[in-house]
Amino acid sequence: MLRLLVALPLVLTSPHAPERALLESLDRLESAVLELERPTSSQRTLGGYPSRVEAPPEVLAGEVPADLLVVLLHGHSSKPEEDVGAVPEALARDEALDGRRIMYVMPQAPTPKDSVFGAAWWDASGMVASRLSSGLAPLLGAGKAQQFGGMLGAFAHSLLGTSALERSEKEVTSEAEAEDEAEAEPQGLSTCRGRMSRLLSEARQLAGGSGAALPAERVLVGGFSQGAMTALDAALQAERTEQVGGVIFLSGAPFVTAQWKQRLRRARADAKRPAGSRLGGLERRQRGARPLRVLVAHGKEDALLPVSGAQRVETLLREGGACVQGVRHPGKHEIGGPAVLRAVAEFARATLEHDDPSSGCSSATESI
Repeated sequence: MLRLLVALPLVLTSPHAPERALLESLDRLESAVLELERPTSSQRTLGGYPSRVEAPPEVLAGEVPADLLVVLLHGHSSKPEEDVGAVPEALARDEALDGRRIMYVMPQAPTPKDSVFGAAWWDASGMVASRLSSGLAPLLGAGKAQQFGGMLGAFAHSLLGTSALERSEKEVTSEAEAEDEAEAEPQGLSTCRGRMSRLLSEARQLAGGSGAALPAERVLVGGFSQGAMTALDAALQAERTEQVGGVIFLSGAPFVTAQWKQRLRRARADAKRPAGSRLGGLERRQRGARPLRVLVAHGKEDALLPVSGAQRVETLLREGGACVQGVRHPGKHEIGGPAVLRAVAEFARATLEHDDPSSGCSSATESI
């Protein structure tokens, strides 16, 4: 790079310099400058997950803290670059975020032994069985639907390299009961929760530079599909004093909703306590009373995880006191187009620009 900068004036001032050589030098110079402006990336192990970390060089070196930390979880059988990788690119194009020091952490989920479906944050095949049962009930009758759905679910388990289904013998008599059956905690979720807690803690420490960890309210955690479900679950499991600045829920679905409701009820009760009271041995900070912010985006034509699931998540969160922004796009099971990514960028800006991003939240749902 230095040699190029030294040689370029000689090329420009030489009357004998061929035009092609001049253009090639300018192209190389432009490429070098653009390369210097791109965020530095590295591979780290955070929470036990191999993780790609992207940030400006000075942040990655620990010289200064990040302004915002964005943790992104990919979907089932996927990799970060195949879905959530679109988010950093969208935020980089947002002029309002220009100059902001943003760190992105994109971990890779493990692949179960002997699995043919690939990476997963936790075993989702039990949900497959319940969804199959409820979908087949109108055609086969409740009893046969449960039996057939259980067989297919067990087959999914074997393909995923996990244990056999533990299904109840009761008949599925309605869609509501099928959803209740899916409330059983999936295998591997407990382990995932512990690792996600460590990942967020270690990522905040990394984003904080050489000083203290980055404040939790300067953290966004999000994901696509199973990654979205895992991100929301991780946010709800956090203590109120460690509540993240927001959750980006892209094409996810509800699961363990009884547990989610319990965590939301506890959070609302904690928020009503006087400032300075003690919660679990920790003094509650005044900011701990803010509602959880969640951006829920979903495709209207999603056949894999229907939009009705997103609606159920929004209702659950709103009833639990969360500040929910819903976005419906015309696509299928996907991140969504430019309008969705603009909504994500706006969500990130709100986290940075206001002391309390949830103030004045309309908690509305819009179609784009």
